[in-house]
Amino acid sequence: MHAAGKFDTRNAALEAAGFRLLSIDNSDVDVWQIHLDVNATVTHRNAGLLAPDEIRRAARLRSLTDRRRFIVARGMLRLLLGVYADIPSEAIRFAYGSHGKPRLKPSSLLHFNVAHSGERAVYALSRTRRVGIDIEHLNREFAFERVARRFFARPEFENLLRMPEARRRRAFFALWTCKEAVIKATGKGLALGLDQFEIGLKPSPRITDAQTQSVAGIDLYAPHAGPGYVIAVAAMQPTA
Repeated sequence: MHAAGKFDTRNAALEAAGFRLLSIDNSDVDVWQIHLDVNATVTHRNAGLLAPDEIRRAARLRSLTDRRRFIVARGMLRLLLGVYADIPSEAIRFAYGSHGKPRLKPSSLLHFNVAHSGERAVYALSRTRRVGIDIEHLNREFAFERVARRFFARPEFENLLRMPEARRRRAFFALWTCKEAVIKATGKGLALGLDQFEIGLKPSPRITDAQTQSVAGIDLYAPHAGPGYVIAVAAMQPTA
C-alpha cells in the first residue's frame, strides 16, 4: 500500500494529524498508531464525527477518561478511513458483522481493524487482506495466569508457567494480543475459541498448531509498540 507521490502526501497529512506509521514486513498492510490523550478541542471535534450508537457506547463507559479515549479512537478512525477512501470523515458509515467487526458501508475493498488500550490506539488497513489488530498495556493489573489457564491451549499455558517469572507477564500479553488479532481478522471474535489454535513467539509470532481451518494461512506481525505496550497484527491470505 506504500507508493511514491500521493501516498507520501497522504502519510504526511496523517502524521501531521498525530498518526505514526508502524513498520511491519508486509507492504499489503498499513499499521498506524495514535495517542488518545488530547485536548478538549480535539476531543470535541472527534465527538462530532461519531454515529449515535457510538455516542451511546461512550456514555456507557464509567470513567470519564475511558469515554474520552473511546471518542478520540473512533473519531480518528473516521479521519484515517476518510483519507484512505478519499471521502469526507463525516460521511463514513459502518456496518457490523454478526460478531461485531465493523466494515465500511456501503461495501468497500478497504479492510480495517482498530484496537485501543491505555492512552494509545492502533489501526490496521489493507486493500487485499482481512486484518485484525490488538494492543495491550503491560501495566494492566489482573490475574493473567488464571486467564491463561482458562483461555489458552494447554501447551501454551504450560510453556508460560515454565518461563522465569520476570518474563511471564510480557509473554502472556504477546500471546494474548496475537490471539485477539487472529480472532478479529477472521471476523468470528470470541466465537472462535482462543484454545483452538496455538501461537509460537520465536523467532517471530506465528500460528504453530490449530484445531480449526478458520485460521489457515494467517500471517502474524508484532510491530514495535514503544515502552509499556505490545501490539500484534493478523492478516488473512490475500483476497482474489
